[in-house]
Amino acid sequence: MILVVDDERMIRTLITRALQTRGYTVLDACNGHEALALARGYKGTIHLTITDVRMPGLPADEFVAQLRGDRPMVRVIYISGQFSSADLSSGLPGQQAAILPKPFSPTTLTTRVREILDAEE
Repeated sequence: MILVVDDERMIRTLITRALQTRGYTVLDACNGHEALALARGYKGTIHLTITDVRMPGLPADEFVAQLRGDRPMVRVIYISGQFSSADLSSGLPGQQAAILPKPFSPTTLTTRVREILDAEE
């Protein structure tokens, strides 16, 4: 299962469709609070979350920290059209996290997802 979190519905839909087209099962949420509720209600394994860095409400780093409190092995891809140089140099908070700057193609996204999931095995 992949959990997609982005406050922009169009982006969230494009990511979800790209992943589903390639056979992935996806949950999607419009913010960190909704994503945590979905994750806590989902009994299966969530292998990866793809989350926008800047969203209203719960910041991405806090969302990921709380998610990893419940699911410590979840991998993370942070996405944003506005990464700062500090974000890029620090790699953003959390272990096992990747950065994918927007815009990206469906192929770039799914290739990165596959790399991260393959590294998990």
